[in-house]
Amino acid sequence: MIQLYVDAAFRPQTHECGIGIIIHYSKEQHVQHKFYMEYLQDNHQAEFVALWMGLKMIGETKLSQEFIQIFSDSQIVVQSIEKSHAKNKVYQGWLTLIQQDLNLSKDYFINLSHEKNNAGVDQVAKQALNKQGKVRELEI
Repeated sequence: MIQLYVDAAFRPQTHECGIGIIIHYSKEQHVQHKFYMEYLQDNHQAEFVALWMGLKMIGETKLSQEFIQIFSDSQIVVQSIEKSHAKNKVYQGWLTLIQQDLNLSKDYFINLSHEKNNAGVDQVAKQALNKQGKVRELEI
C-alpha cells in the first residue's frame, strides 16, 4: 500500500503556490517533493494540482498498481473525487486528469485529513511557497 499526502499553500495577493507531496512507499521508504508555481486562480486549484502531481510522482515509480491511500485536507478535492464531478470548469479539468491517473491504480481510497494530521505535508507546502530547501519550479 502506498500512502500519498498532498497539500498546497497559496498566496492570494500574488497567486503564488507551494505544493507539498509526501509519499510513503513502505514503513522504511518515503520521499517528499516540493514544487513552486505561479499564476493559479485560487487555493482550490492549487490543491487539485497537488494531488495530480502526487499521482504523477507515483506513476513514475512504476508502483501505480499498488493500493493508494490518499490524504488531503481539501474538502472540495475529496468531495469532487468521491462524486466524480466538480461544478467549477477549471476544477473539473483537473479532476479529469486526476481520474485518468487513478484509473491506472489497482485501487485507491481518499481521506479528508484534518489539518493537524496533515501537518507534515503542510509544512512542506509552505517551504515550497517560500522557496526554502530544494524546490522545483512547476509550469503548467
